[in-house]
Amino acid sequence: MRRGIFSNKKGFTLVEIILSIAIIGIMAVSFIPVFTAGFKGVIFAGEKKTEMFDTQNVMEQEVADSANSGTETLTVTFPADGGKPEFPVTVDGETVNDGSYILFKAKMN
Repeated sequence: MRRGIFSNKKGFTLVEIILSIAIIGIMAVSFIPVFTAGFKGVIFAGEKKTEMFDTQNVMEQEVADSANSGTETLTVTFPADGGKPEFPVTVDGETVNDGSYILFKAKMN
């Protein structure tokens, strides 16, 4: 008996392959919100880190300026951002200048 090219019964049918691809596609679509939430979290953390770095720079500059003026009150005014008004913070304490560093020690009430 002669065997033809299509007489081999091993392998998957076209319907089985299409169903497999459809199931994999549905599973892939269900994971999209997980990835987008992860990217949003990474972006938010980066923005927060940048804001904290900027805030630290403002505070360090104010401490350095207060060391030169010899005041016992430190007022740091954070710049307006995103429609928010300027935010001043006032702390009583003393400035310590050791030559190698400048430190503002806040008074605890």
